Amino acid sequence: PAYNLSAKPYHPKSKSWVGYILDLGGTRIYHAGDTDDIPEMKKLKVDIAFLPI
Repeated sequence: PAYNLSAKPYHPKSKSWVGYILDLGGTRIYHAGDTDDIPEMKKLKVDIAFLPI
């Protein structure tokens, strides 16, 4: 899960364009892409997260 919360149509939630979770040998990696601090991030069970700043 990854999307923008702003009113600008960069990456709306409805499109599911960005955000990936990879499971590599039992290690879960989250690559958020271009996203905001969305509520769904609290529920992710990942070992490593790549987040935009």
